Amino acid sequence: MSSTRAPPALTCTRCRSRRRCVLPGRADAQIHNKEFSALPCALAALADWLRAHGVTAAAMEGTGVYWETVFDTIAEAGITPLLLHAQHVKQIKGRKTDIADSAGLRVGGVLSDLFGVNGRRILDGLVAGKERAEIMAALSGHVRRHLVTLNDALENKLSEADRFLSRDQVRLFDQAGGRRAEYDAVIDRGLAEHQVAIRLLTTIPGIDHRAASAIIIELGPDISVFPSERHCAAWAGLAPGNNESAGKRRSGRVRRGNQALRTLLIECAQAAARSNHCQFKGYHKALTVRRGYKRATVATVHKLLRVIYHMLTTGEFYRDRETDYEALMVMRNAPRWFTMLRKHGFMTKGGAQPAAS
Repeated sequence: MSSTRAPPALTCTRCRSRRRCVLPGRADAQIHNKEFSALPCALAALADWLRAHGVTAAAMEGTGVYWETVFDTIAEAGITPLLLHAQHVKQIKGRKTDIADSAGLRVGGVLSDLFGVNGRRILDGLVAGKERAEIMAALSGHVRRHLVTLNDALENKLSEADRFLSRDQVRLFDQAGGRRAEYDAVIDRGLAEHQVAIRLLTTIPGIDHRAASAIIIELGPDISVFPSERHCAAWAGLAPGNNESAGKRRSGRVRRGNQALRTLLIECAQAAARSNHCQFKGYHKALTVRRGYKRATVATVHKLLRVIYHMLTTGEFYRDRETDYEALMVMRNAPRWFTMLRKHGFMTKGGAQPAAS
């Protein structure tokens, strides 16, 4: 941010701050930095802060649609907003960092799933023109820790045009969901005779029913067409490259292969690497330290495909060597066991001593 006595700039070229900056006209004057969120109340505080420092013009970088809410807030405060081309700002000398811009109404930044139960309640309430208090009252209890932030995020009022566009987008999303369900039903009918293999693959961390169906489609119903797991990995484009000359290994980049299967397995491997009590998590973490995230992900995908090949060949369910399945079963069933033991008199209420027979 800048006053009219200094050239407009998005960030301070003399500091390393990611906050909003006020640059006075004199070179020896103090630079004021302060950070604001994108919620409506914080944007109003931003406008007050700029006016308090005598700012009459503010410049910002035009990135996507993130500048629009800030632009409108500054304009309504009587400060002249200047929208600059990002390439022009980049050419200004000095160290500059990207400011974490965001739109004013960002429910998706608070809820993990915007199209979940509570997300849809908020979206449906907004497009229907309901009051903020009515929308907040309809939310379930497990989002109570976000109620204050959600209340601030819903402070803005949507215009009729905004509601029309939002309603149209929600309708398109619902239509796409209906079509996807129809496709899933057709795929399930086509894979009816391969449900055993699909259930087999769903025991692997990171692979759900839909991903397992897609893997069977891409690999084919007969895994024996691949002589070994190495041939299967090479066909999927996941085998290490073989580029050696004069005894020197030049490159280990993976070769080309089935792009659809490779993309699908990358998503599954990333999900498996985030699963607790899973060998893929430790494997991916150890490789990330030495080789970086992307190479570790490709190596994890290669390991995942080898496991898939072995399971489809032998028909064995997945058993993770990092998981104590006996302890896991006890942990899941112990509360129910204790309840039944107390019910039938085999254990006292406190659980310390067995009841007398």
